[in-house]
Amino acid sequence: SNWREAMNLKLKVGELAAEGRLDNKELWVFTDNSLYEITSYKGYSSSSKLTAIIFRLRKVERDTGCILHVIHIAGTRMKEAGIDIDRLSRQDFVEGVMGGVGPWNYIPL
Repeated sequence: SNWREAMNLKLKVGELAAEGRLDNKELWVFTDNSLYEITSYKGYSSSSKLTAIIFRLRKVERDTGCILHVIHIAGTRMKEAGIDIDRLSRQDFVEGVMGGVGPWNYIPL
């Protein structure tokens, strides 16, 4: 679900912030969740849960000096890059790009 994916991101970003790893850095988040991308730029959603998550991420940005970029990328491209969406939703960060494989060949920037 949109909320679960956003919650997992919030937890990981909060963990990185607590470790000091986001201080004055830019964090690029690539997601196949277009609603999450839109909500992150608007700053709110009709879902109060999703709005609360975005608020917490904005607080991390303010507290750490981090700039968070959320970019929509097609799910098919993510799979091609070795990112298993189902594993990510279960917070499994050990394979493919999440396990350290370079992502730049798959990102259309």
